[in-house]
Parts: sequence; structure tokens; C-alpha cells
Amino acid sequence: MTLKKAEERWRTFHSKEPREQIKINSPWAKEWGLVGEATRVYYYSDKWEKDGEFIPYYHDHEGAVELWEPWGSQAWQERKKQRPCPSVPCSHGAILGYCLGWEVKTPEGDCLEVEFKDTEVFLCSTPGGKALFVVDPKTDEVIAVFCGGKLDVRKEGIVGN
Repeated sequence: MTLKKAEERWRTFHSKEPREQIKINSPWAKEWGLVGEATRVYYYSDKWEKDGEFIPYYHDHEGAVELWEPWGSQAWQERKKQRPCPSVPCSHGAILGYCLGWEVKTPEGDCLEVEFKDTEVFLCSTPGGKALFVVDPKTDEVIAVFCGGKLDVRKEGIVGN
């Protein structure tokens, strides 16, 4: 990529406002299961491109970012302890794009990959930018939360790990 192209991309990225807001109509789960340490999130976004041109991206997390799912949503959680998620529930958030999936390292050291192939779910940021959450737009249910570590989301996108 040439310097000129890089500068154009930088201007496009920083000139865009966050995508639309989403309102969470259903209550957040009261109990959550810790899946493990999130290592990567995959998503589609038009942040770097012209409006409407969605491109797949990924963001690597570098330690201490946890991935949580509502308790009972996965069979593997039956053998785990439930506890409250440390993220503060919110009633709305900024849509960053479509979540394609994630990679996570479990407390047992296993690496899990989740991929959304035939469904569209939103990757959103909490208003304070200290957590990401994944929402099913058909039900408005929060299906996963990324939080902790140095995770930080600003108007230009995911900037912290």
C-alpha cells in the first residue's frame, strides 16, 4: 500500500461516525458463564471503506479480555460455575458491524472457535467503550460479552486490547 493510499484510508476511518445505535429490549442475563480469554474477534465493517462496502476484519486481544455467554446457552457450561458478568449491563450501544465469530482460550487451555455462517448478529460497543457485546437483531438478545483487560472502543473502532 502506498503512503497516499494509507493516508486516504486513515481519513476515511476517522471521518466516519459510529454506525447506528441499537436498543436492547430484552433484559441482560442475570448469570453468565465465563468461556475464557478472548484472543480474536472477527467482524464485517464498512469503517475503512465507502459506505455500504463491508469488508471482513479481525481484532486480536492481547490478554485479560474475557468472553462471557448467558448461563445455560451452551452445553459446556453445565460443568462450569456460574457467576455475575463483571460488565455493566446497558440499554443501548453503538453498532460497529456484523460479528463473524471469535476465538477464545478456555481456562482448561482449549482453543474454541465460534463462527456465524448463516445468521447476522451485530457487534456493538457499550456507551463507555469498555465492553463489546454481540446481539441477535431478531430477538434483541445479548448472546456474548467481551470485557476486561485494556479493551477500549472509541468512535474510530476497537483500539484497546
